[in-house]
Amino acid sequence: MVLSVTFKPDNPAKVFEDLFKGFPSAAVTEGMKAASLTIKNRLKANTPVGIGGTSGNLKRSWSDIKKVSGGFSFNNPVDYGPIVEEGLYPGKGPRTTSRGFSTQAPEGIMQPLVNDTKFVESIVTFVATKVLERLNKNR
Repeated sequence: MVLSVTFKPDNPAKVFEDLFKGFPSAAVTEGMKAASLTIKNRLKANTPVGIGGTSGNLKRSWSDIKKVSGGFSFNNPVDYGPIVEEGLYPGKGPRTTSRGFSTQAPEGIMQPLVNDTKFVESIVTFVATKVLERLNKNR
């Protein structure tokens, strides 16, 4: 099991598909790729490291962003990533909360971004800005 992120406009909300209907696909693709990088960087910043920053394997293991059908994808193949994300540490210890999460990521790695409506709105705005920049560049 790996932590996986796929950013594509045909997600259930269809936000990007509806928002950019009729725009040149190259402009939308460029905007989505830039947004994927922003999302990846935020996830990396949310990823905990060992005590005193000694390990960092989970933080270093985010994959490159790859083009997939309809969008972009990246993941983190470290086998304990889902444990950190879902708070599955057994019991409370010096580096875990009573709910089983890492004290460095008490709400997981990805969930804080999903719950951050301002961040989600900023991504939509970011993609729109990139699409418009691309369109203006091609005039």
